[in-house]
Amino acid sequence: MKNNNTNRRWGKIRLTAKGFTAIFILILALMFLADIAEPDKSFSERENRYLAEKPTLSAAHLLNGTFETDYETYIDDQFLWRDGFVNLKGLSEAMLLKGENNAIIFGKDGYLFNKYLTLPDQYEKNINAIEQFAQNYPEIPIHVLIAPNSYAVLDQKMPEGVMNVDEIAVLNETKQMLESGSTNLDCIETASVLNAHEEAYLYYRSDHHWTTEGAYWAYTAYCKAEGIEPVSLSAYTPHEVPGFYGTLYASAGRLNGDPDVITYYDIPGAYVTLSGEGPLPLYDLSDADGRDKYGLFLYNNPSQMTVFSGKEGVQPLSDEKKTRLLVIKDSYANCFLPFLTAHYDEMEVVDLRYFNRGISALMEEDWDAVLILYNFIGFSEDNNLIKLMH
Repeated sequence: MKNNNTNRRWGKIRLTAKGFTAIFILILALMFLADIAEPDKSFSERENRYLAEKPTLSAAHLLNGTFETDYETYIDDQFLWRDGFVNLKGLSEAMLLKGENNAIIFGKDGYLFNKYLTLPDQYEKNINAIEQFAQNYPEIPIHVLIAPNSYAVLDQKMPEGVMNVDEIAVLNETKQMLESGSTNLDCIETASVLNAHEEAYLYYRSDHHWTTEGAYWAYTAYCKAEGIEPVSLSAYTPHEVPGFYGTLYASAGRLNGDPDVITYYDIPGAYVTLSGEGPLPLYDLSDADGRDKYGLFLYNNPSQMTVFSGKEGVQPLSDEKKTRLLVIKDSYANCFLPFLTAHYDEMEVVDLRYFNRGISALMEEDWDAVLILYNFIGFSEDNNLIKLMH
């Protein structure tokens, strides 16, 4: 009798286990179907970045292994309820007192930093693209400014023991290599001037960009390299936009932390044209009230736009002709370029990530110089610089 009762009890448990298994499988099936039915998103407001699109299947992509990698990235970006899972993971990491989440390192004084342990092969490919570009246009001065990321400058805010890529060493080696190989190439070194002002507000705590003050000190390094006199920051009127939470904050799944403050400066006379429209104000202040407040600088990241100084014959670069600069950039340039309106009458600004053609047609125009401006991590991972050779 006892054995029969025991068997019935264990039978109920087995049935219960089977029931739980069935429910679990049903939940997975429903999530799978919901994930398929959910339309892909092109942009993440929360992370302030464009999301991966479904890669195109081809024999070439299968053979070289890029399809599998691209599809994994696509699945990671388009997973159902992704934002909720990131928040949950961030909360659990914080409760366990871990020093990072989602490849974002928790630093001192509320600073967040990229975890960047390995330099990808794309970095060397992009350096080679710049070298080839300089060789194709030997008569045009080409300035290269690859800005160090926050962890490379604010190392005193970093936790001990993080073995990130030594950006400063890589940039010094890159400068020596590029300048020794091409007579029309010069690399603008900014790490020393940023380090000299490391107690200033150089980088946002919650975002991967440098601040406008950080960009200003890099601008002074550019002026020094070009032998021109920088305009004093005190000559401009500042305006503040509070309440900025950036991409690192979003990726880390942080649920607390102080917001950053964005500062922009009045640049008298400067204006832009965009997609044939203009003149437009230098800053798009409609973004100041949104989540992506950094987008107020130069209308975020259009594929191409023109920035005008609005002054006749800016000094000290111009004499009797207009000075024109072609800028090939990522978003680090957006708060940097307003300072250059003091020295160039006109700047054509191109973002190769969204510029769907080669650069050769633009190079047929009359340019005084070309400026290539990226942040280190962005430059290391961008596979669009091949457009420089077309």
